[in-house]
Amino acid sequence: MYYTIQSIIYILIMILGFGYLVVYLKKKEENNHHEKKYRLFFLIILIFLFILQGLVDYIYGIN
Repeated sequence: MYYTIQSIIYILIMILGFGYLVVYLKKKEENNHHEKKYRLFFLIILIFLFILQGLVDYIYGIN
């Protein structure tokens, strides 16, 4: 169960990290006024997933 949860969280982190990178690299395009909103969204979700990762490790007692 622990490894399934860990795998899902890591996959979400990789997908959202890639999305953040794509949005960051597209900032050079013109008329991209939603960029800050998307970057903030991806950053908040990534921080939440890292906190969730720590909580899962704490709950299962793994350092």
